[in-house]
Amino acid sequence: MSQLKYGSKLALREHLFSGNPANQLDSLLIFGVQHLSREIARLRAEGEVIKSRRIPYIKAVRQINNYVAFAPPKDLPIEQIMLTEYWISK
Repeated sequence: MSQLKYGSKLALREHLFSGNPANQLDSLLIFGVQHLSREIARLRAEGEVIKSRRIPYIKAVRQINNYVAFAPPKDLPIEQIMLTEYWISK
């Protein structure tokens, strides 16, 4: 009999299945999942319809600060850097 182990990847999946978006910052800083794209690929292979869009880094920083205190380096051009945000389409 195998035991289900609750871990970082499962927490990320629950976040996505709850209708919430995730980006690379969320994945790493909140859930500890280093390879978000790998998890997205697994979900797609399981038949889930995953949508994506590009968001500015500054928006990702604002989102992450709802959960953890994060401040990017002051000289980083956060208005110009773009990240990809993913969510599960229902």
